[in-house]
Amino acid sequence: MFLRSFGNILGMGMSFLFHYLEGMKERVGQNRTYTTTQVCAALHVTRKTLFYYDRIGLLKPLEHQVNSKLYSEEQLETLKRILTYRDAGLSIQEIRKLLEEDSDHASIMEDALKRLQEEEAQLQRQMMNLKALMQLQNNHP
Repeated sequence: MFLRSFGNILGMGMSFLFHYLEGMKERVGQNRTYTTTQVCAALHVTRKTLFYYDRIGLLKPLEHQVNSKLYSEEQLETLKRILTYRDAGLSIQEIRKLLEEDSDHASIMEDALKRLQEEEAQLQRQMMNLKALMQLQNNHP
């Protein structure tokens, strides 16, 4: 029955699934765990991403089962932070530092911003060079 209900929920959209999971947490209590499949669907990540984060020690599952892993509510919150940091362009090393409790968040983010600005400047130079090459190509077919 759960699988049929879960399938119906997937058909209704991912945002509804997240609300469904939240509702289940409230009904079951704070000790709710989520399978890899549930986490992937709710937060729009792949299994490969979750397993990669586990392999590098960034997000360890609560427990391993035969074909899946279980994640706690706290781990889902950590994953949300990881995904937010990743979307902001931070590297795995920078994310790892930000997840440490005693880290200097402002300094890490300032360094990341400088790195991204340098990458942006490099991309701008590459685009200018490419445009110049295209102009040369147009002038000398």
